[in-house]
Amino acid sequence: MSNKIIFIPNAQDDMMNAFDWYELQWEGLGNKFLLDIEYCVRRISFSPNMYPVVYKQYHRAVVKKFPYAVLYNNQHHTIVVYGVFHTSQHPDKWLYRLDNL
Repeated sequence: MSNKIIFIPNAQDDMMNAFDWYELQWEGLGNKFLLDIEYCVRRISFSPNMYPVVYKQYHRAVVKKFPYAVLYNNQHHTIVVYGVFHTSQHPDKWLYRLDNL
């Protein structure tokens, strides 16, 4: 059973900034990035507890072909995505976001 998925505005901004950057590198790469994010989120929606808890009740799923991770939690059959971060970013960036919701 899949769960409903909600992206907070900051997570949407994360994705679109990465999309823009990838499109500048190579036309069409941004679309491939978004498809991989969609695939990752679909996997999360079918099995949200499959991915490790990395902070309090928040999970992290790593995107397969791009160096990004999706940060989310499962709230009553609803997946809330809080961030789409490049894996080289310092964890303080996403910890700050999660602590200031």
